[in-house]
Amino acid sequence: STEIIRHATTLVPPAPFSLDAAEDFISRQRLPDLLEQIVERCKRGTVGAELVVIEGMAPRPEQPFATRVNYQIARALGADIVFVSYPDPKAKHRIRDRVELAQSEYGGTSGENIKGYIINKVNAPVYRGSSAPKALQDIDAAPTSQKTALDLEAMDDSPLPQLGAIPWNPALVAPRVADLRDHLDAKVLYEGDINSRRISNVAFCARSVPTMIHLMLPESLLVTSGDRPDVLTAICLAALNGTA
Repeated sequence: STEIIRHATTLVPPAPFSLDAAEDFISRQRLPDLLEQIVERCKRGTVGAELVVIEGMAPRPEQPFATRVNYQIARALGADIVFVSYPDPKAKHRIRDRVELAQSEYGGTSGENIKGYIINKVNAPVYRGSSAPKALQDIDAAPTSQKTALDLEAMDDSPLPQLGAIPWNPALVAPRVADLRDHLDAKVLYEGDINSRRISNVAFCARSVPTMIHLMLPESLLVTSGDRPDVLTAICLAALNGTA
């Protein structure tokens, strides 16, 4: 999250602790020392800020301590707590159950710093079996039974207020070309707009050029072998013509 903020804004957030470092503190029974360093780093790196957003550890089966550590961090910083969940079309009351469980783990109904919850990925596509998209660009038109988070969730009796709902945005899951380069540790011959261009479709160019022209579109990753100069030439022409 901090890397995204650094690249997309003028903000310079403090560097987060790595998971390995946090686990090392916890395994050696040094949670107070970890909390002290978190508070010190937070105060030093947010001088003059009117609002500070702190992302906690994501609870996972391999990290059973995450919730306890998040709660201790919030207490050490005196921070307000906002839960983030997502709608589940298969269970109408799933969000309410998650909210109630999370609240119980963060001090229960007496937790004065718990302000509410936000629902993320509203109207995200739901795929089952063969309905998965063939390209990332198909995601925004994918089958889904969701309408809105409130249509699915009976939250009238929720102990906490809903602070907001964030709609699903397929553009946010499209990786950048730079991300692919880093993942493959690839050698780049020409960078261009590598840090801003995103990949929404992948095509393997194994056919003749005339049958692949319709695939040479913006935001497409075209994969071909090195002995296909005809394909490489066609891709370059498409880019020069502004169609790719």
